[in-house]
Amino acid sequence: MFIRKVKNSQGIAYLQIAESYRENGHHKQRVLFSFGRLDYLQATGQIDAITRSLERFCLRTRLVDLSKDVSVEESFIYGSIHCLNALFDRTPLKGIIEEIAGQHEQLEIPVADVVFFLLVSRFVRPCSKLKLSKVWLDRFYPDLVRQNVPLHQIYRTLDLLAGHKEEIQKKLLYPTSQHSLFDSPKLELVFYDTTTLRFESIREDLDSLRRFGYSKERRSDCTQVILGLMLDRKGLPVGYRLFPGDTYEGKTLPIVLKQLKEEYHIERLIFVADRGMINGGNLEEIRKAGFEFIIGMKLWSMSKQEQKRMTSLEHWDHETDEFKVVELTHPEGRLIVTWSRERARRDEQVRSDLLTKLKSRLKKEDDPASLISHKGFKRYLKVVNKGKIAINEQAVHAEAQRDGLFGILTNAPQEALPATEILKRYKELWKIEDAFGEIKGTMETRPMFHWTDKRIEGHMMLCFLAYYLEAYVTQQLRKAKAAFTAPAAFDALNQVRAIPVNVRGQTVWVRTKIEGIAAKTLQILKVRIPSDVLKLPKEEGCGNTDFAANGENRLVSNS
Repeated sequence: MFIRKVKNSQGIAYLQIAESYRENGHHKQRVLFSFGRLDYLQATGQIDAITRSLERFCLRTRLVDLSKDVSVEESFIYGSIHCLNALFDRTPLKGIIEEIAGQHEQLEIPVADVVFFLLVSRFVRPCSKLKLSKVWLDRFYPDLVRQNVPLHQIYRTLDLLAGHKEEIQKKLLYPTSQHSLFDSPKLELVFYDTTTLRFESIREDLDSLRRFGYSKERRSDCTQVILGLMLDRKGLPVGYRLFPGDTYEGKTLPIVLKQLKEEYHIERLIFVADRGMINGGNLEEIRKAGFEFIIGMKLWSMSKQEQKRMTSLEHWDHETDEFKVVELTHPEGRLIVTWSRERARRDEQVRSDLLTKLKSRLKKEDDPASLISHKGFKRYLKVVNKGKIAINEQAVHAEAQRDGLFGILTNAPQEALPATEILKRYKELWKIEDAFGEIKGTMETRPMFHWTDKRIEGHMMLCFLAYYLEAYVTQQLRKAKAAFTAPAAFDALNQVRAIPVNVRGQTVWVRTKIEGIAAKTLQILKVRIPSDVLKLPKEEGCGNTDFAANGENRLVSNS
């Protein structure tokens, strides 16, 4: 069908709807409807009315016309910021930061807002503070994140966090009181471990923390600091301390114990740590503090007589084909010895792989004697006739006798914690390894780009607070038995964008879809899913119509 204009013999034009068709192989046209004289339709405005009526049914035409007046130039990160905004208000964090900021009103810095977007950056795009200020800050949804913050205010905020680090940690532990842990049901035990955090630097002359030392990241070419981290049984951080990079991890324990006893006013708890924390004085330090301990025992550093006792055990308190446990006396307390078939298989496989490599190297090396100093190989080697190197089969056999054995030392009373419960609590140490993985991985705490001790402490406090939020999310996801992790949740939320759509000179803010893991995360965390339209333009005499805020917007002045 089409519109056509035809003229009669007097030259008067008429407007018609016609269609083409074929008949006997010829093209023909017929009139379906006649609107009447064209000059009359134009003079009375009827043709315009007809056109407007037809436009309602012309979707393609309307969309094409509208697109000429609509502009979408960029999108802004929104989903994770919306979620973190709610959590920042819900947890003690916002109140603590505002209280500290109130002590420094002369600085005239919006401390809570700066801390918030610094925390957001650890979940969205961990980077240096300079890059955050110059690149990423402008990509955050502006109604939830303060814009145009000078770099010096970011650094001053870090200094503020560093100056109040002990106060912040104590307020997180005791949000409403200063009662001891003995009076508070929050903690039953504290897990403690250390790790290393590196700098892309070799300078040691700028302050006291950056030092070369044994690197757990195998980056001996970089200076580092030692992070000592404490978690409660739920996986929430209790506190942390930074130590110079050349500190032996066992020497960090007395300082942490003093912090728990004197600064946190803790009277009683069970301290859980791995075998690296055992040295001559640490167990005594724990006892002096009045605490109990559950610590991994270095069975094969004991006397040869005790080692022989471990490998020839015949009686077990609990025994199955897969697992055995027995409690023995020890000068320092109760020694829980376990044997696991799974651990035995793992120990055997590790040794087998090492021996395969060693035998291959013995055949290929021009100087096999050089292998005698190799950390992994030397325990399997011996010197025979004329300085020749050979496999020490006796040492291999002796080590095989140890397969699957593991020890835990504790001074906790047996009536309070039987051997099986001690083992259960020690196994929960995986939570602190998981925490280190998140702090180093998701939070990208290192490499650090700061030079002075104060800035290093400020950066670490920021990462500690970010991990506190992530640990809270992890806790809620586990309660809900979610099939995804906190990092996966924030990856999904980071894909939710806020888009400013310019329509005929007016800006309407809309969001992309919230579905799948992102929607499930907000549901589990009880964070409201915002409207599709986040904000409409200002109307005459009114402020912005903001559908996303409902009292949750951080920056009312931007709304």
